[in-house]
Amino acid sequence: MTKLKILVTGGGKFAFNWMLLTNSKFDNIFISKTNRGLFGDNKFITLNLTEYSNLSRIIREVKPHVIINTAAITNVDYCETHPSQCREVNTDVAVTLSQIANEQKIKFIQLSTDHFESKISDSRCENVHPIPVNEYGSAKINADIILQAVESNMVVRTNFFGFSPIEMENSFRELLNILRNDEIYLGYKDIFYTPISTPILVESISHLISIDFTGLINIVGNSNLSKFDFAKKVAQITGKGDQKILRIAYKSTQSSTKRPKNMGLLNTKLIEIFPNFSGDLEENIKKAIESFSGRVP
Repeated sequence: MTKLKILVTGGGKFAFNWMLLTNSKFDNIFISKTNRGLFGDNKFITLNLTEYSNLSRIIREVKPHVIINTAAITNVDYCETHPSQCREVNTDVAVTLSQIANEQKIKFIQLSTDHFESKISDSRCENVHPIPVNEYGSAKINADIILQAVESNMVVRTNFFGFSPIEMENSFRELLNILRNDEIYLGYKDIFYTPISTPILVESISHLISIDFTGLINIVGNSNLSKFDFAKKVAQITGKGDQKILRIAYKSTQSSTKRPKNMGLLNTKLIEIFPNFSGDLEENIKKAIESFSGRVP
């Protein structure tokens, strides 16, 4: 049976985990502007994704069945001070990739975000009206709106944690190392989210590809909790003390960038589609820690 050919744009944490977890199932190819030598025997194409004519040519040559766009500038403070670059990568690249995919009859999947506010009365399901509060959120949500106009597209709103190589910025690895070294960790008490581990996120997207799902979907965990409480839960599961996990308010940091306080999303739709989905927080944390085994110094 011929494997589906999946083209993943972006060379970050999700792309790396997608390679590790699905190479036996899919024929994976990756495109990113930087090749850090982390993708082994997989075909890796070095290209700035804003070189649209070259991008279109390469996609036509590769002939993928599916494109998953993970390319993004995710540093919120950087996006705030570089709004044009933020929009170019987080909106324009995604929209152009969708147009290319549509022209070439390729399924397109966009990895989006939970980084927006909403009215207090709104349920944070797929029908929520997103209210961005900064440049990053605005650029990602603008892309979502445009991409949803194409019926064959899939837009995934998520917030994930898990393994990535030491060369990649990784807040979860940082937390584990701080716990291991018995150092102080500062956890926001006033920013809430519904985190999911990268292995479960990859499994969920793989399943949605298999049933040819289209439209917008939240792939998140079951628990809506503060980043402080998440850190305490990780400490509990790893058997480390949580006395040095300190509660702080976001406003006490030096960042002047406004951030959404309630990023939690509902995963009811996903559970209806994927009954075997596991959004249990403890299981997700354990899965993420297992994926670190033997890979993190």
